[in-house]
Amino acid sequence: RVAAVAAAYGALVGSVTCFGAMFEGASALCFGLDGALLGACALLLGAGAEPSLRGFLEVRGIYVMIHIGIDVLRGCGSPGGTIGNVAHFGGFIGGLCYVLAVLPDLGGREVPTVPCLAKGANGRWDQVECLAFFSPRYAFPMEQVQRWAMLVLAIGAVAALLNAFVVHRRAHASADGYSVLVK
Repeated sequence: RVAAVAAAYGALVGSVTCFGAMFEGASALCFGLDGALLGACALLLGAGAEPSLRGFLEVRGIYVMIHIGIDVLRGCGSPGGTIGNVAHFGGFIGGLCYVLAVLPDLGGREVPTVPCLAKGANGRWDQVECLAFFSPRYAFPMEQVQRWAMLVLAIGAVAALLNAFVVHRRAHASADGYSVLVK
């Protein structure tokens, strides 16, 4: 599921800046898996993963960041790199937000949480379940994290729909390339 969400989100967000451009390859999907992997690593490390697993997760997280850095440098260095960077970044955000919104099982286990304090409806501080990112110091209430992740996914989809049906309502969908929207 994460692959489908990340690829679709990357294509949708990429279409905002380059409406009608042809998408090919699976790079938005790959970056989406990187985003999901980084999110999973952050959650496991934040909850105090096993010491034997900690080194692996840190190395995988560094690999993801290097992969993204190389792509951004490559994209910024070529005049036609904009659509790729936007789609890749969109795929990464889609994969990361999918993990945070859905909280799928990680390694066959539920996503680990840590206790933290959050202001309740009555204005008092209550102990709630939180998601910790990389360290227990960076813990946020689980419901708040899920709400923000869903909001980010919704904003990208709404922006793509507004771009297609309001901003470019008079443009033919294949004006800049091939499109599935061609009549």
